[in-house]
Amino acid sequence: MERCRSADGTTISFLREGNGPSLVLVHAALSDHRYWQGALPALASGFTVHAMDRRGRGDSGPFREDHTIERDYEDVLAVVAAADPPVHLLGHSSGARYAMHAALRVPELASLMLYEPALFRPIPSPILADLAEAGSRHDRDALLTIFLRDILRLSDQDIVRRRDTPLWTYWLEQALTLPPEMRSLDGYRFDPQEFADVSAPRCCCWEARADRRSNKGSRRSRRRSRTA
Repeated sequence: MERCRSADGTTISFLREGNGPSLVLVHAALSDHRYWQGALPALASGFTVHAMDRRGRGDSGPFREDHTIERDYEDVLAVVAAADPPVHLLGHSSGARYAMHAALRVPELASLMLYEPALFRPIPSPILADLAEAGSRHDRDALLTIFLRDILRLSDQDIVRRRDTPLWTYWLEQALTLPPEMRSLDGYRFDPQEFADVSAPRCCCWEARADRRSNKGSRRSRRRSRTA
């Protein structure tokens, strides 16, 4: 893993692999650079891939007490600065949000790709309080349950099914990042006009959903992503 410094001095680690144009990968919440390992061989065959560990994960530095969402944008920009321009930028879920905002400050942006960008809805204060309380106890299991049930709105049955999978163990590793990251979203509002001047090629991708409820959500989200 290589390292760079974000604007506030925090160390941000990233994996660099492959040869070709620069591609910076920004993972989602409850994840780290390993999220991309299945796609990495294919991506590295045509790009120099920079798969970052967002703040609080892997070898990257921790969240600070005064963390704000701007620091996440700056972390992405630190990895972009370590890559040879022009840079392709790909973000997944909440990582797509940070990639979008970072893209506004990338002088040589080759393209912006958003994979299943997270919905832009406020998180109610009681849920933030529950996350903070579970985080103060370092209760990773409770943090995951609150996030999946109250923010992602998974059913109890869906959560129980995931508990018996390797994915649950992987998520537990990242669970303590949830309180500061979700808190930093308090007050965030998505303004499509903010991105009107992004002239680089853009792409927004959503996976098909098997059930009607998810399909309905995907259609709503696709409409929002086209606006972005």
